[in-house]
Amino acid sequence: LERTTFISFDLPNMLCIREMLPQQSAQYLVCELNDEVLEILKKYHLDLDIEYHSITAEQVKACHDAGILVNVWTVNDPEDGKRLAQYGVDFITSNILE
Repeated sequence: LERTTFISFDLPNMLCIREMLPQQSAQYLVCELNDEVLEILKKYHLDLDIEYHSITAEQVKACHDAGILVNVWTVNDPEDGKRLAQYGVDFITSNILE
């Protein structure tokens, strides 16, 4: 488990993981970040896993300020990867990033 991160679009599934494994790495998958999602992440100590087109540098900062790690998916263009790295995202999920 020390090298495992659970991810899911299903919030009840994430809450079950959090209950069973309170310290486990877990990322809530979303297509966009809004205030409601940010509050859920804070409340349940979940990290963010977001579709990369939807995230801004300001949102990455807001997550980091709240102690939330940011993963972006699925980044297959090197220029997008560079831009997101400049935003300070913590992880980039890719199929073919060169």
